[in-house]
Amino acid sequence: VSHILVKHSQSRRLSSRIDPAGEQIKNRSVEDAMQQVADMRAALLANATPEAEEEPGESEATERTLERDARKASTSRLQAAFHEMAKARSDCNSGAKGGSLGVVAPGKMPKQFQQAAFDLHVGQLSMA
Repeated sequence: VSHILVKHSQSRRLSSRIDPAGEQIKNRSVEDAMQQVADMRAALLANATPEAEEEPGESEATERTLERDARKASTSRLQAAFHEMAKARSDCNSGAKGGSLGVVAPGKMPKQFQQAAFDLHVGQLSMA
């Protein structure tokens, strides 16, 4: 499981690895934090979307292979972009590791986070 955390003025702890004094966090509203998350998510998804290349007269099998390869490349681009964005922007200490929390067992994380994480498929993004 990987994540990007954006703290705000109502966070339990008003400091982070990228804002040790908490100056930005103290002035960030919940709405501003959610907007930052939405903007990051949109940027990640936009960068991961493959350019469509159509060749006239391709067979159905070739089309399926191209679609599968495009999905793999898209997932790989998404993971790489997420990793870099987490390093640069996540308030969580896991940001230094590209947002990776490693293997997460049920019952070890806050309920809302756990539910969002376990409801996703590999490579999917949530807003939770």
